[in-house]
Amino acid sequence: MSSHVSPPLQALLELFDAELERVKFPSVDAEALQEAANHVDEAAAEVARAEEALDAARKRRSEADDALLGLAQRALAYAKVYAEDQPELAAKLDALALPRSPRKPRIEAKPEGEPVPTPPRRRRRSAEGTANALLFDGEVAAAVTRVE
Repeated sequence: MSSHVSPPLQALLELFDAELERVKFPSVDAEALQEAANHVDEAAAEVARAEEALDAARKRRSEADDALLGLAQRALAYAKVYAEDQPELAAKLDALALPRSPRKPRIEAKPEGEPVPTPPRRRRRSAEGTANALLFDGEVAAAVTRVE
């Protein structure tokens, strides 16, 4: 039986394969229904192949975008150094706003039962006075803060 045909249509196909096997209507019989169901399966397989090709093409595009961005960032850095004594060119280069880095790779889904890794937390720097207070006790911290 066809795996891509809806359950109600599947039930009708089964009836035409069993109880209605010898019944023929104009251009409609068990054979015609099965042939149409086969076309559905072929089309579904074609869609699956096209989706796989599209996914692969999207991955290649993303990799190409990332490669271009990395190269463009280097080019911009070199050009800024080159243009240090050319104010007009330097202004044009400074006006360009490229993204900082290529996109982060997506975390692929893990098979059931395997934990998904969590990205490491970013640490924030505390205010300088707070850092001193954490490093030194009471009066010493106050003295260090006053000296600064």
